[in-house]
Amino acid sequence: MIEKSNCNLKIANNALWGKLLPFAVLSVGIVCIVKGLFSPDLDCRALVIALFAIALRLLRVEIRPRGAQETLSLSIWHAAMFAGAITLGPYVAALPAVFCGSSRLIFGPKVDMALHDALYMILKPAAACAASSMIYVALGGNLLRPQGVDSMIPILAAGLAYVVITALTSQRNPAMSRAYFADWAICLSIGCALATLSAIAPTYALITPCIAAGFAVLALREPKQKAAPDPVKQQQEATSNELDTFVDSMTGLANERYLTQFLQRELARSTRSDVPLSIALFDIDDAKTLGGRSQELLDNSIIELGNRLKNGVREYDLVARHSAHRLLVVLPEASAEDAYEVIIRLHCEATSSPVDGHPLSASVGIASFPEDGGDIQELINSAHRILNHGRFNDLNCVHINHKLAETG
Repeated sequence: MIEKSNCNLKIANNALWGKLLPFAVLSVGIVCIVKGLFSPDLDCRALVIALFAIALRLLRVEIRPRGAQETLSLSIWHAAMFAGAITLGPYVAALPAVFCGSSRLIFGPKVDMALHDALYMILKPAAACAASSMIYVALGGNLLRPQGVDSMIPILAAGLAYVVITALTSQRNPAMSRAYFADWAICLSIGCALATLSAIAPTYALITPCIAAGFAVLALREPKQKAAPDPVKQQQEATSNELDTFVDSMTGLANERYLTQFLQRELARSTRSDVPLSIALFDIDDAKTLGGRSQELLDNSIIELGNRLKNGVREYDLVARHSAHRLLVVLPEASAEDAYEVIIRLHCEATSSPVDGHPLSASVGIASFPEDGGDIQELINSAHRILNHGRFNDLNCVHINHKLAETG
């Protein structure tokens, strides 16, 4: 008996159409400028595959076989980039990958990101596409007819190279599970189909529906009508805005603004009463790997970690969201030794069960007042330093200064 699978197709962002058309027009303009000024022989298929890469990056496909606990989140934008690798040549193949990485920065969730992380997000897929395309060409693959029999072995070699390069350039190698290999098999198969389609169909026949759909959505969009102000609704919105000032919208935990006020108050009380205070900084170990495969999985991991920590602390402790994938626990009246025992228990409970079929791994750094810092910034910086120092030796562990000193 064959069981059916549930397949969910989701839009990565609800307010996309206001950005999608300008970004598509900008992409077309960049390709035309590159083609006209720098490379007159640039294949117009680069434009088609770039648009495919942008469109597929905005979609999230999830497949869950009936009766299975693990959900397969397909990274289908790899299909368009692999299609470019086997049809565009080593240098041009990097262009759709750059557009795909850029679209992830534009349409993804708004988070603070360092410049090197942004460059890594854009240049990593470009390097993988260029390298796999070189292998495809070196083995005799046909750029004009990827569907030919003589291109089968080069396609298999290029696909293997693409998977290996992508895995090795990840900041942490993903777990080699059946879902991982199934994801790649499906994505590369779709990429071969896209390569064949772009090689057979005329370019204008593929671009015209994309542009027409964008203009149709904009033309058919109903104008917003201004309704008369509702006093009750205005009062509710005002109350909601006051709560949003101190609550993180995604996790429901305290945000960094409330965290700062809470720490100021507790540090002042600890100074007056001469009692200790400790903080623990929790960081998802494989956050960038999870975010690259499924942003929803990363969000669910952060939300679930926050819920588990909140259920395990005392009433007067605080669990807050400190940054994109870091949570901070404040333990008033807790010395370093007391905090270490509490956080060991919390960490064990929080990471004992998976989230959406994936193991939850988090490293922790503990800092205490006044030993590790005399004010808020010093204390948080110490927790960051202890966390980063300890992570070099062990992931998914709780780290504290005196333990690090004992291990050297």
